[in-house]
Amino acid sequence: MNREPRPFGVVYIGLLILAAAGTAVVFLLLKAVSPHADQLEVVKTSLAVVAGSGAGAGLYVSYRRQRTSERDSARSGEASGYQRRCGK
Repeated sequence: MNREPRPFGVVYIGLLILAAAGTAVVFLLLKAVSPHADQLEVVKTSLAVVAGSGAGAGLYVSYRRQRTSERDSARSGEASGYQRRCGK
């Protein structure tokens, strides 16, 4: 499985847009379902959605960091093997 991930900026901006949209949807749904809902509860729930999206973004950044580290390690191993075989 040698699939290249999407560019980091594209995915990260997509996650930010998803978080903003999710927050807006939760906020509007909670206000529509219960118009007398406590404003603080609506805001707390919306912020929980943002926090969950931030956790997803953090997981994505960690995934990219790990993948890059493994790729660099594999390239380093290939380079040292080449040097041993060629006597350089």
